[in-house]
Amino acid sequence: APDAFTLYGKLEWLNPFGSIKDRAAWAMLRDLEERGQLRPSTRRADGTVTDAGRGIVEPTSGNTGLSLAALASARGYSMRAVVPQKVPLEKRVLLRIAGADVDVINDQLCPSPGMGEGSIGIAKSYAKAQGDRYVMPNQYENQLNVQAHIRTTGPEIWRQTQGKVTHVFLSLGTAGT
Repeated sequence: APDAFTLYGKLEWLNPFGSIKDRAAWAMLRDLEERGQLRPSTRRADGTVTDAGRGIVEPTSGNTGLSLAALASARGYSMRAVVPQKVPLEKRVLLRIAGADVDVINDQLCPSPGMGEGSIGIAKSYAKAQGDRYVMPNQYENQLNVQAHIRTTGPEIWRQTQGKVTHVFLSLGTAGT
């Protein structure tokens, strides 16, 4: 008879914004705050924006962008999400519900040579051209995307399995997880 084994599942969809990406988004947002890179919007009593602040611009195709949008909104920052056209309508709607302005980019029509897909190039352009208004966490190159899991997810799995974990299987997104 084959050896028996225990299989565990880590229910990351129970995180506040529905995925493991909340961890990386929180790490990147906190880093920007600690470095003084963000400034909340200010409004008058009637709701009129008096200062747009300095928020986030981020290329995304899914959950990291959704987590960033929700966390930024909760902390008073604006967010512009730049998404490829292939992103399903439901994800775009969720980004808007979370508080993001959403730019949908047809990557086949506007590739950015040397910068990867067009949405990444457009987001980098926003951050560069409007640096007083936007900062880009850049989930695709930001080491905090990985560090968040080294600091939180890994130790949690070790502790929750009482050190008996031998294999971990994860889905692949930005590869930060």
